[in-house]
Amino acid sequence: MDKFVIRTKRVRINNQQTESPEINQDEPEFIQNQGSRSAPVQEQPPVDNTNISEHVIADPDLRPCISTIGFDSAEREKIRRAYLTKGPCQPELVKFPKTDFSRRSRSFNYSWYKFKAFRKWLEYSESKDAAFCLYCYLFNIEFGDNRYKHDAFVGRSFRNWKKRDRLEKHDGDHNSSHSKCMKACEDLLKRKQHVDIMIAGISTQARANYRIRLNATIECVRMLLMQALAFRYHDESETSNNQGNFLAVLKFLCKHNEEVNRVSLKNAPENNILISPTIQKDVCNCASFLTTRAIIEDINDGFFSLLVDEARDSAIKEQMVVGLRYVNSKGIIVERILGIIHVQDTSSQVLKNAIDLLFATHGINVGNFCEKNDIDVPLMDEFFVPRGRSRRTVQRPTNLHHFQVSLFYNVIDFQLQEMNDRFDNVNMELLTCISSLDPRHSFSTFDKHKLIKLAKFYPLEFNEISLMALDDQLDNYILNMRSDNDFSDLKGVAELAQKMVLKQKDLGFPLVYMLVKLALILPVATATVERAFSDMNLIKSVLRNAMGDTWLNDCLVTYIERDVFETISNEEIMQRFQNMKKRRMLL
Repeated sequence: MDKFVIRTKRVRINNQQTESPEINQDEPEFIQNQGSRSAPVQEQPPVDNTNISEHVIADPDLRPCISTIGFDSAEREKIRRAYLTKGPCQPELVKFPKTDFSRRSRSFNYSWYKFKAFRKWLEYSESKDAAFCLYCYLFNIEFGDNRYKHDAFVGRSFRNWKKRDRLEKHDGDHNSSHSKCMKACEDLLKRKQHVDIMIAGISTQARANYRIRLNATIECVRMLLMQALAFRYHDESETSNNQGNFLAVLKFLCKHNEEVNRVSLKNAPENNILISPTIQKDVCNCASFLTTRAIIEDINDGFFSLLVDEARDSAIKEQMVVGLRYVNSKGIIVERILGIIHVQDTSSQVLKNAIDLLFATHGINVGNFCEKNDIDVPLMDEFFVPRGRSRRTVQRPTNLHHFQVSLFYNVIDFQLQEMNDRFDNVNMELLTCISSLDPRHSFSTFDKHKLIKLAKFYPLEFNEISLMALDDQLDNYILNMRSDNDFSDLKGVAELAQKMVLKQKDLGFPLVYMLVKLALILPVATATVERAFSDMNLIKSVLRNAMGDTWLNDCLVTYIERDVFETISNEEIMQRFQNMKKRRMLL
C-alpha cells in the first residue's frame, strides 16, 4: 500500500565554524566528499536573473564550490542570497540510515534541527548521509584560511553521530571562522547597512514612494495573472498604440489613483520605474512561490497522493503537470496543482528526476517510487523485442506500436468480458475494508475486523501498539457515532471526515480519523490534471509560444490556484521580492 500514499517529509525553510575537529581514525566521522565539492569543477556559466534557481542545489553534497560559481563577487552574491532566502536543507526522513559505532548503530537525529545553537546552519545530505554547515559553505572561502578541503562541515562531511557536542564546538567563539561566516551571511541580508545604500542616502519619503510604486506593480501583475492575460506587446515604445496589458493596467490605475500617479511612470525615478520585464517576472515568481508554499503548508505534514500527466504545449514541448490530492485540516478532499515541468522525454528516469527536483525545490522529500515498487516505465520510442524471439530476425516495432496495435484490442476484450477479473484480491479486499467506513444507514456496514485489516495495509503508520490502540478506539468510535444525531444523515466518507473535524471527533479518535484520510486520498481518475492542460493552452497560446518554462509555471500555478493566490498579501510578495536580489531602494 505504500505505493498508493506518500507521507510528506518537508524540508524546513529556516535559515551560523571553528577549527576542524580532530579526526579519529577509528570512527567514520569525516568522509572525503567524492561529489562535486572535492572533484575538479569546471567554471559555471555566468549567473543572470533567469538562471539563479539552477545554481541553488538542495543537497549539500551535490553543490559545487561557491568559488566556481559565476565570474565575480556580484554574481556569487546573488547565489548566496538565494541560498539564504531558501534556508538550510533539513529533510525529516521517516528513518535515517544507521552507521555502526563499535557495538551500537547510530544515525542522524532530526531533532538537532530544533536546537537553537545550530538550527540556522545545520544541513543534512541524503546522498552522503552526512552533516554540513550552510554558512561556512557560502563564506568559508573568504574566512576559512585556505582550509576548505579539510573542514569537516564544508569540504568534508561530518558523520560522527554519537558526538553531538562536535556540532556545538563548530560554533566556536566570536573570532572563529564559523562566526565570521555567520556574520557575513547576516550582513548580506541587512540591505540597510550596505555601502551603496549608505552613500545614496535614501530618504524616508523616497522609501515610502518606492513602496507605493511597488505595490501598484504587484496589483497590476496580480490582475493579469488571475485573468491569464499576456503582459507585454511586441512594441512598448511611447509612440505605440498598444503598449501591452501591463502598462495599460498601470496607466489605468494611475489615472484613478492620485497617490499612485504621483510616484509612478513619468513621475518615478528613471532608474526605478518598476515596469521592466525582469521586474514583472520577479513579482510573478514571488507570487507563484508563496502560492505553492501555502498549498504545502495546508497539507501540514499529512498524507497526499501524487497525480501526474503529460502533454505537449503550443511550442511542441513535453510538459508534465504534477498535482496533489490530500485531506486538509477541515476534513475536505482537496486537489491542487504543484507545478508544471518541461521534460525531454517520457522515460522513467527523466520523469523521476523531474518530480524529485520539483519536490526538493518546495521542500518535500520523497523516495524513488518506481524503483521502490518495481514499476517499469518503458520508453515508447524504443524497439519492442518479444520474449523468446531472436533479436536478429525479429521485426522492429516500437513500444508505441506494440501497445497500440498488439495490446489495445486485447485489453478492450478483457475489459468487456472479464471486468471483475481486472481487480486482484488485494484491491478488492481494500475496497471492501474501506466500505466499512461508510456512515450511511447508521454505519450499517461497519466491521471492526475489516478496518483493522485496512490499517495493516499501512505498516509505517500502524505498528503493533497502534493496532492495539485502534482496536479499543473502534469500539468507542462506533458507539459514539451511532448515539450522535449529527452523524445520522451522512451520505459518504467525505462528509464523515468533515463532520468529524467540525465536532472535533478527529481529536478523540485520531487513529480512526487517519484511516478515514487514507481512504479519501486513494488515487482516483480525476479531471484536475486535464484541466491544467486546458489552462496551459490558454496561457501559452500560439501567440505566446516563446514563454520560458519558469515563466509558464509561475503563470499557470497562480491562475489555476486563484483561491490560494488571493490569500497571499501584497506585503508578503513585497518582502520576498526585496530579498530575492539586491534592489536599488529599501522598503
